[in-house]
Amino acid sequence: MNRKRMIALACALGVMAIAIPTALASDPGAGKAPLVPNVFSSCNGGLINPPSPLPTGNGFVVLNAANGVVSGEVSVKNATPNTTYNIDLVQTPSGTDCFVYNFSLTTNSQGNGNVHVSAPQHAGDTGAFVDLFYGNISDFYNSPNVIVSN
Repeated sequence: MNRKRMIALACALGVMAIAIPTALASDPGAGKAPLVPNVFSSCNGGLINPPSPLPTGNGFVVLNAANGVVSGEVSVKNATPNTTYNIDLVQTPSGTDCFVYNFSLTTNSQGNGNVHVSAPQHAGDTGAFVDLFYGNISDFYNSPNVIVSN
């Protein structure tokens, strides 16, 4: 085998040694889920008896985990106008921070609003979901559980 071919083969093997483990990594990246109105959730796993298909007109959440932090963007649409919702970022399966409303979002006159949420990732937790509530038991939103890391 001539020198040029050996160098090309070595480079190809080097690229494969980097690319294959990266492609097989267990980090799923950011996940997006709809906000579902008036469906209760369980602290260790998200929605209980969700409708099928899930409604998509009430906004969404995008969640991810990186460097020991679970973070995301919450975007509510067509909610109660000019209302402040308390937001709970719950990690699963432990239920860390369930019923701990550390964030808030105030909707505009059209019922739309956005907020960034983040919390240190609890050891062993691989998912998360959000709960939006302002005190009216018949006007709240939850997201399905989103896998954020393995």
